[in-house]
Amino acid sequence: MLGLKRMCRLIEHEPGDLTTTAEAGIPLAALQGELAKRGQWLSLDPPWAERATLGGILASNASGPRRHLYGSARDLLIGLTVVMADGSVVRGGGKVVKNVAGYDLPKLFIGSFGTLGVIVEATVKLRPRPDVDRLVVARFHHLKDAGGAARAITGSDLVPAALELLDGEALRAVGAGEGGAGLLIGVDGIRRAGRLAMRRGEPAPGAPRPGRRPACWTGRRATRCGGRAARSLAKPSATSPRS
Repeated sequence: MLGLKRMCRLIEHEPGDLTTTAEAGIPLAALQGELAKRGQWLSLDPPWAERATLGGILASNASGPRRHLYGSARDLLIGLTVVMADGSVVRGGGKVVKNVAGYDLPKLFIGSFGTLGVIVEATVKLRPRPDVDRLVVARFHHLKDAGGAARAITGSDLVPAALELLDGEALRAVGAGEGGAGLLIGVDGIRRAGRLAMRRGEPAPGAPRPGRRPACWTGRRATRCGGRAARSLAKPSATSPRS
């Protein structure tokens, strides 16, 4: 077991370039807190953000429900510093978003779970924090109806930040009742996507109000596809594809 807990510095933050460089042991929640001071964020929301570190997220390619819009950890990486098995230090990529010099070798380490080397430092792309961030739960009697609503949303001009298809057990995990099926819709800055789904479904009795995103996503991340409790930090949640 190799722990990088003491490598937790935010090395550099360039708000004008929308980039940041940090050591691999920094917890995601701590990193987001520092970036929020300048109105920016790293658009990843993997499970247990208080414990998940930047290096661990990159090594496992963890992302969370928001990858429906913002992509995965691999899409946000710009540069990387890795220590190889023989102790040599390898640096790749750069510190600017438009970096097209040579092969994009740092992405080879994303999702490698440390088998190719130990990530010790990373530079990633940032985004401005959205002004509006809402969560809508839409309930349906049948799973096929929820799937139809998901297709209607993805086929429209609306692009939600997250779109998750839930079975009855997953609905219970997020506190939206039991039985049937549902859609968990996250929207950043727009409201029409939630209204479209709600017209096709039924409001969930006791469903979380818009804005209670953290509690809902915590429950959703605790379930696997199919509704069973997750037993691994590396197990991703299921997200409706955009195509």
